[in-house]
Amino acid sequence: MSGSQEIVAVDIGNSRIKFGRYNKSSITLSGQLPQPMQVIVEQSKKLFQIELDLRETPLADGSEWVVSSVNQTGLSQFCQWVKENRPHDKVRVLTHREIRMPLEVAELEKVGMDRLCNALASATLAQHGEPVLIVDIGSATTLDIVSGDGRFLGGAIMPGFRAAAVALKMTTDQLPEINADDLRFPAFPGKNTPEAIEAGLFWGMIGAIRQFLAFAQEGNSHALLLLTGGDAFPVLEALLNPCFKIPSDTIITESSRVANPSGISCPPVLHSDNSSVTSLGEIPDDAFIPVAHFHEAICCPYLTLSGITLASLS
Repeated sequence: MSGSQEIVAVDIGNSRIKFGRYNKSSITLSGQLPQPMQVIVEQSKKLFQIELDLRETPLADGSEWVVSSVNQTGLSQFCQWVKENRPHDKVRVLTHREIRMPLEVAELEKVGMDRLCNALASATLAQHGEPVLIVDIGSATTLDIVSGDGRFLGGAIMPGFRAAAVALKMTTDQLPEINADDLRFPAFPGKNTPEAIEAGLFWGMIGAIRQFLAFAQEGNSHALLLLTGGDAFPVLEALLNPCFKIPSDTIITESSRVANPSGISCPPVLHSDNSSVTSLGEIPDDAFIPVAHFHEAICCPYLTLSGITLASLS
């Protein structure tokens, strides 16, 4: 594939870097959200994994890398890697000027580009007049609102699960640091200190999202809920039904809003009336949806990457 046909979106976060390879012909500002042909995740800044993957599926010389970064050290390391390993490629670092939507925030240049790219991507998924709450759960958790007429209104920032666990350990004398890598429906009430911390982190996140969903409502309208980031899926499950644990593979309904031309699994989606649920197992008769303020909830792990590709059209 020639360089003119492919673009690599790069999302440099605080704990990892995601790379998404996109066919340029799939990127338009109207229609469905573009989906990556390949996603590569780096857990370190040494970029070993992308070197291995590019050996298996080569990228043409002269290709374009479009970057959103919230980590200056990671950005410098990535640019140095490209200079040393792919000297004929082009690197384009996005700024807020590439986000073609009204941005109603103060000190715009200080707003994280990941948040702005998520907002841009949400515009391809929202129906006319439908506000959006975007929840990106990573090292930090951001909760941002896009109005029904397509304006980015800003939002809230809170610690992610791991950051909150570390903060409790560092700022107290006796609380232990728990493993927050796989928090999933912890018991409440917790019967010991670690269980109590797990319950506080996980269910506190659920409560915060419910509150911001209420804020996202405009009058009597409903909001589209978009979740992304490494911990998005168990949070989606808990939002939809906190009273019992739904195994991940029971939520298999595809969203008609999300394009899936590449064979990558379509994100799971549930409607608030449960009408679109197709289950591989038994869901109890008393199942209910506790969040009444959204029409549709989509777990979209590549939201930021797709937003970067859309911003690249500017």
